[in-house]
Amino acid sequence: LHKESILKKVNGALFADPSLKEYIHVASNTGIVPRAVIQKIFPEYNIDMITQFMIHFELCQPVDLSQVDTNMAPEGSSSSDLGPLFFFPALVNVERPSSAT
Repeated sequence: LHKESILKKVNGALFADPSLKEYIHVASNTGIVPRAVIQKIFPEYNIDMITQFMIHFELCQPVDLSQVDTNMAPEGSSSSDLGPLFFFPALVNVERPSSAT
């Protein structure tokens, strides 16, 4: 297991600037990403290994499904297909509204 290459791949895929070729768009402005999405992004890795790797390096945290409002689920997800979820603080959209109403 080559930690540096995996970390580079994870950083490039999830946290890179959108203008870079390594960037992969994750449809989540809440920072909540289903395990199935992570598996699609990293098909070459064992899903348990890659999620534990990201948790170990504090890139994400597992989310208790019972604590999640289904309205906060990633776009295109329904409550039946959420599965295990992970919270990535760096993926939270922090854009401020253009006006306060």
